[in-house]
Amino acid sequence: RRAYNHLVFTFHLKKDLEGADLCALEALERFPDLTADPIEFPPKLNTSYDALRRVMFGSLSITEPADARVFLGEEAVGTTPVALDLVRVGEYDLRAVKPGYHDCAERIHIEPNARLSLQLSMERQRDRRWWLYRIVPAALAGTLLAFALIGGGEGEKSGESPLSSPPEPPGQ
Repeated sequence: RRAYNHLVFTFHLKKDLEGADLCALEALERFPDLTADPIEFPPKLNTSYDALRRVMFGSLSITEPADARVFLGEEAVGTTPVALDLVRVGEYDLRAVKPGYHDCAERIHIEPNARLSLQLSMERQRDRRWWLYRIVPAALAGTLLAFALIGGGEGEKSGESPLSSPPEPPGQ
């Protein structure tokens, strides 16, 4: 980092602003948060870095859904809510992954010196047994209610007697 600062400063001393900008561009590609020590270098270095950053980078924030892992391309960049500064300008494949939900994928464009704010929506996955969680408790409650209303408690005798033998099939 310090070597880049010295190199950019050397170009500035030679009054080669194009060379200074090219060198600063290369430095910011490697180190997007690069700053020059204001005691060791003149303020114009940081002014130059800031001007280039405004052209080279934007930012991205994703607030929802909570606790989803976020990927830009193949790189994992965090878990929502996530705020990314210094995202290189350009097109990206954004993907959010959360257990129990279908993945969310979008193509996004990062603009220079702009913040892209997103709230993603993810659809809950349903496995083959999802209906069991909804139907079985209601059916069980209905059976218990019917059993209580009919009076099938222990020690009580029902008014009907069981059949002694099964009935004869018809036609014999």
